Amino acid sequence: MQLIRNMKLKSILLGLSLLAGGSAYSQDIIDMGEYDGDLVSFGARIGVNTSNVTSPDYGKVYNSDSWGTGFDAGVVVDLRLRDWFAIQPGFFFQSRSHNYDYVYSTDYFPSLPAGHDYEDGHTRRTLFKVPVLFSLRLHPAEWGELSVDLGPVFNFGIGGHSWWRYPVGDASVEHKEKYYDTHNSFMMGLKMGAGLTVFDHYYVGVHYEAGLRSAWKYSAGGRDKAWSFTIGYDF
Repeated sequence: MQLIRNMKLKSILLGLSLLAGGSAYSQDIIDMGEYDGDLVSFGARIGVNTSNVTSPDYGKVYNSDSWGTGFDAGVVVDLRLRDWFAIQPGFFFQSRSHNYDYVYSTDYFPSLPAGHDYEDGHTRRTLFKVPVLFSLRLHPAEWGELSVDLGPVFNFGIGGHSWWRYPVGDASVEHKEKYYDTHNSFMMGLKMGAGLTVFDHYYVGVHYEAGLRSAWKYSAGGRDKAWSFTIGYDF
């Protein structure tokens, strides 16, 4: 019996020590105190993205929008208000692209010439973007800091084109127009994601951006969206 009591006591003491250690570790991960570094710091970012623009389904029997590729380059300003919290505005130049295939309903568009019910195309455009991220800062290890980000992003279109074609007999007719003739040049969205900074300077991050308004000028519906993968250096 004495052996069993000793084993129970050791188990309780072990559990309490693990709980205390876990509590201390949690305090290390989230430091609610003041930040002992610079209030304002700067960083550079560069990376790639994959993006998409959906189209309303009106009058279509088949609607496929696939993800294209592009790149990102920009700078961020880190306003470190507390050790666990920062506000991070940024300024980026970005290119985006996407491909699509549509099949239109001849019942919905009875005046379509024969063969014009199918269309495939490609878009590519450039824009400036201004994200304002609210960032939770965690410390999973002494050598690294994890950021969990969420906030609005404002996109300002610069230029770009849309190319599309439809078959006519054995040939095809091709068209080209300026992208922002048919799409909104100012877009608002929500950006979210995470990043890891190691040794105080070297950064890698992944973020998702979802448009909050219609991407098209002349019809409701259709959204802009993108995944960005960036690396960077914090000064």
